[in-house]
Amino acid sequence: MVAGASGSGKSTVIEEIKHVLGDLCVVIPLDMFYLDFGAKTPEEQSQINFDHPKAIDWRLVFHVLLSLKAGNPTLIPIYDFETHSRKTTGTLVEAAPIILLEGLMALFDKEVRSLAHRAIFVDAELDICLQRRIARDTKPVNEGGRGRSQDSVLKQWLQVREMYRRFFEPTKQYANIVLPEGGHNKEGIHILLCWLRYELGFNGQTEE
Repeated sequence: MVAGASGSGKSTVIEEIKHVLGDLCVVIPLDMFYLDFGAKTPEEQSQINFDHPKAIDWRLVFHVLLSLKAGNPTLIPIYDFETHSRKTTGTLVEAAPIILLEGLMALFDKEVRSLAHRAIFVDAELDICLQRRIARDTKPVNEGGRGRSQDSVLKQWLQVREMYRRFFEPTKQYANIVLPEGGHNKEGIHILLCWLRYELGFNGQTEE
């Protein structure tokens, strides 16, 4: 499992792991497991706190991971962030020796956490996380960003920071490895990869 603050560099760490281990690992984004709020009105949807752990369907996360750990091809939901609902189709994911649940809240739920053989926390100063989030979210959509204004990013950050400090920063205690400086810690990522390869042993045993 790979947890850490928004903008901490989780995606960079995951990309490095995928680059080295390839098909030996499968990444499960926790963002795909938001509850379906499609039946709510736009006004009601605007009041939903998607940075709160109650916004996640933890039972579905648990059963998906359980199925993958058993070696079964498993359907992963696809979340439509424009309508705040799940699409009727999902993504069929093949099981792999290493299963990486990735997301801000990845280490929050006790039952889901119980399935983890190992846990990684990508750590970074919140000021740096905010800088990265502004750079990412204000970039035009056609350049891979989200086309948002800096003011809207800063306003949302107040909630993101509060939820992180309240619910998710404390989950660092459950990590086997804490990676400081996030995705910029090249030496730390190298050590992490060596550890994962050692843990895997290329013997086909499932890791998470």
